[in-house]
Amino acid sequence: MAPSVAHDRSERRGRDDTRSRRQDQDGHDIPNNQTLPVPIIHGLDVDGQGRCRHWHSPLDIVANRFACCGEYYACYQCHDALAGHPRIPWSDPDSPAVMCGVCRHQMTEAEYGRAMESTEPHCPSCGARFNPGCRLHHDIYFGECPA
Repeated sequence: MAPSVAHDRSERRGRDDTRSRRQDQDGHDIPNNQTLPVPIIHGLDVDGQGRCRHWHSPLDIVANRFACCGEYYACYQCHDALAGHPRIPWSDPDSPAVMCGVCRHQMTEAEYGRAMESTEPHCPSCGARFNPGCRLHHDIYFGECPA
């Protein structure tokens, strides 16, 4: 005997609810009727896409989150100038650590790493190109913090 149409709909609805589960930047569930706040990119002279006084080419659109404060900064130099505390690199592999300044897509270190492996690094969400030179600063944002 075939399952009822009502049963099929409820199963499908259950699957859809699971797929559409949303989480904040720390991995906490957010009810579907709430909107996520757009994270702020802190820094010196930051434009609308996250470029700052220190890094301002068309490709400098990546913001990094620091473990010491959980805030996104345009670069480590902006953090050092504004945060008022020593920087601590991000170390939680399961939480967003990097954000595209164009679309505000937040990525884990692994997702960002995959995006940077391309010959033309880009945001996996909107396709905006990232500065390939950012690879040189990986240790500042995800490794040992220099003294």
